Amino acid sequence: MGTAIKQFLNSKIVTKFLPYLLLPLVLLLSNCIIPIIPGYVNACDEYCPCSDGKTPISNIARWDGSQWLPLGSGVNKKVESIVVDSVANELYVFGQFTSAGGIPVNGQAKWSETTQSWSAIGTQLMNNPLNYLPLIVASGGKIYIGNFSDNKLYNSDNSFLDSIGLCVWDGKNWKILLNTNSVTPIIIDIIGTTLYFFARPYKDDTNEKYKIYLFDLVSNQIIDSLPDRPIRSIYTNAIVGEVLVSREGIYSDEGDGIYFFANGVRKKIIQVETKSNWGFSKLSSSSEYVSLWNYNLRPTSPTGQKHMIIYDIKADTTFNKPVIPLDPTHRTQQVYATKISGHTLFVGGAFYLKDGGSADVRNIGAYDLRQKKWYDLAGGVCGPVHAIAEMNGSMYVGGEFSTVGKK
Repeated sequence: MGTAIKQFLNSKIVTKFLPYLLLPLVLLLSNCIIPIIPGYVNACDEYCPCSDGKTPISNIARWDGSQWLPLGSGVNKKVESIVVDSVANELYVFGQFTSAGGIPVNGQAKWSETTQSWSAIGTQLMNNPLNYLPLIVASGGKIYIGNFSDNKLYNSDNSFLDSIGLCVWDGKNWKILLNTNSVTPIIIDIIGTTLYFFARPYKDDTNEKYKIYLFDLVSNQIIDSLPDRPIRSIYTNAIVGEVLVSREGIYSDEGDGIYFFANGVRKKIIQVETKSNWGFSKLSSSSEYVSLWNYNLRPTSPTGQKHMIIYDIKADTTFNKPVIPLDPTHRTQQVYATKISGHTLFVGGAFYLKDGGSADVRNIGAYDLRQKKWYDLAGGVCGPVHAIAEMNGSMYVGGEFSTVGKK
């Protein structure tokens, strides 16, 4: 027996694969996560955790303009996406958690600001092997989703809807609003009573083309569509980042620049080439400004510091601020979420910034686009930020953190 074991340990198989077999143990002991896939965060990186957090808050928090507030007892693991329903004063939260407010859930939960409580959504929104986050919008207590082939949307009585098309959840049952046959619609956003979504009207020999459709929720009819455009992937959250719907119009990263669509007019507002990296773009806007962040845009200086491109709508000009000091040797330092509210740009991710003044930005900060100045949001949060959403005057932040603020 001893000889056989010795021969096995000396074999080429063990010699070749032993480092890979020991890797999980090394990672466990070092409490690290190697960024094998771009966007994953190294838990040991100095820019992510901090040991001097002030207030215990579990992975999701509300910033009311002056302080961090908990959402009950929070969720037990990573938050990746937050969808707001400002009409119902509710949040739909998605991620890798299994508990929300002590309630067992499967990575999907609802928070009510009115009742200050967590609950299960009542239906599982996605059933796919790749664990993509559901692309939904919510308004007035209803959830809208573009259902795809082989995905069953379960009603409260355990019956289900498996039609491909635009579907709505009323809290108990699913209903088909628009049957799109074999074409999966991809939800973008909802403004008032107009739902915006992607769909592919055809496929030619060279490339897939998609249109942005405007669907009226009162008449349940398509009322308009925008010109064809290529999309790099249809089942990723990249689509949410590269196309942005606002009350002013639609912003779109098309690889050779950022375009604005409104009243039948198409205008290039930001001259920048993201090319094949457009799927990494994060667009945000208010009535005053538009921001573009794309990690794969090259650094602007030898220090490796990257910038965000800001478009001033009124002045019709761009400026390359604010600078995000990401060290190019650390692939894990990243911006994961941006959100403009008025003239304030909120930036969240895995990074650390000392502004030279009073700002001590840790993983999330606010940049005043008029004053060109950073604010640190009372010490930020002690861990990566993956989602930022605004609802009724407050900012909601989700990620991987157990404390907020600074002692």
